[in-house]
Amino acid sequence: MQAVNEFCVDSHVVTATEEPEHDRVRYRVQLKQPHVYIYLIFGDLLQCLRTALDQAVWSLIYHCNRTDSEGSEFPIFGARPTDQKSFERKTKGLPASAVAYIESIQPYNRLPVNEYPLWQLHELNRIDKHRRISVRPQLAFAEHDGEAEETVYGFDITLCGPSKRQPPKIVPFVAFGEKTDGIPLDLDGVNRICSFVADEVLVRLAGFAK
Repeated sequence: MQAVNEFCVDSHVVTATEEPEHDRVRYRVQLKQPHVYIYLIFGDLLQCLRTALDQAVWSLIYHCNRTDSEGSEFPIFGARPTDQKSFERKTKGLPASAVAYIESIQPYNRLPVNEYPLWQLHELNRIDKHRRISVRPQLAFAEHDGEAEETVYGFDITLCGPSKRQPPKIVPFVAFGEKTDGIPLDLDGVNRICSFVADEVLVRLAGFAK
């Protein structure tokens, strides 16, 4: 996402304060907030990917049976359903080989679940329907002779020794999702979801129509 890369170029402000009594320099790293369109673009991306899976299932059912299927859906389960009828209802009309493939890639078959792209898509899309997904700047720090403390505005980094006046090396990135939800992603993680859906799942489902 170009908007994310552009934001990372100017995602934070660093100010330095000398603390001679402790022979150190304190660097305040103040994080800026992403523009609202980053939230909107990400939410729209998730919805489009999730809808594409549902549309692929519906299209395959129609291709095989020439009948509409109002209850069709691409099922995504984090735990094996206790009632198999739910899975069967969503996939009714699909070729048995397609059903077997969809079952094989269910998150409960690909542990750990929270690191699996299909589950991440499902959960983030679910969250986006009820509240705004957290999109926040994060920083990665190179090794330095000091300490980094997270604050309400960003980070405080204290450097000591001969290199204390050299500003800390910071690599900014954007995190999607909260740690409390178990699915925080960077931009590479978002790209993995896109690739998994577009290059793996949709391609395989299309193959069952031959």
